Amino acid sequence: MNIKEYKKILELLPLGFAFYDGNGDLIYSNKNASRISPDIFPKKFKDLIISPKNIRKLNTGKTTFIDDYLYYNLNIKPLNKMEQGCIILARDTSDKSGYAYRATHDSMTGLYNRGFLETEFERFKNGRDSPVSVIFLDIDKLKTINDTHGHVAGDKVIKNTGEIIKKSIRKSDVAARMGGDEFVILIPKADNKIALRIMDTINNKVLRQNKKSKIPLSVSMGYTTANDKNGMRFMLSTADRNMYKNKNNNRQTY
Repeated sequence: MNIKEYKKILELLPLGFAFYDGNGDLIYSNKNASRISPDIFPKKFKDLIISPKNIRKLNTGKTTFIDDYLYYNLNIKPLNKMEQGCIILARDTSDKSGYAYRATHDSMTGLYNRGFLETEFERFKNGRDSPVSVIFLDIDKLKTINDTHGHVAGDKVIKNTGEIIKKSIRKSDVAARMGGDEFVILIPKADNKIALRIMDTINNKVLRQNKKSKIPLSVSMGYTTANDKNGMRFMLSTADRNMYKNKNNNRQTY
């Protein structure tokens, strides 16, 4: 069987599959792997967050299993004690109708919830994803929409906002609904240019949405970018203040 035939088989696997060489470089990954967060299959094996205990196991040639790594079970098979690299298989453990999904996602928008965002704050503290940008987004006059058009209309506005955010961010970004009319987007490895580009994309999608909607959507946004690995909560507070500054000034600057 030649390499091309092997790859055909790997593409049929219902799992994420990746091969890293002896230098720790990602050499091949199947389509399922490409759909998974780069935190699971980073370009460099060293960027995978693994405990020292599991690293020692791999270096002795033992296959290592890691349960519930960002909602995936990982099976890491070292090749010649990692000298020739390793193979990683990832199985999705999130059941979208089950408890794990409901515990981490907002039921109305399908975005992550506040609880999951809190865990992401801790993960970003390791500094590996610096610089990190944070966008704080607020739906304008949601209470007025609820009072004038009813809560069903208000819920639709919230859902539409969630869809716009999903379509505006990268795979590696984390978008969460904080509750009510507030949303937060964590953007790893992103300077202010990337944050501004995402906000411009959101604004453009809002404008397109309003052309076909009877109830106009308006959002206010603020952002901040920092390399400080211990300042995630300060960053969130800064982005929040910038958002309210823009809302009060009734302007589309950030």
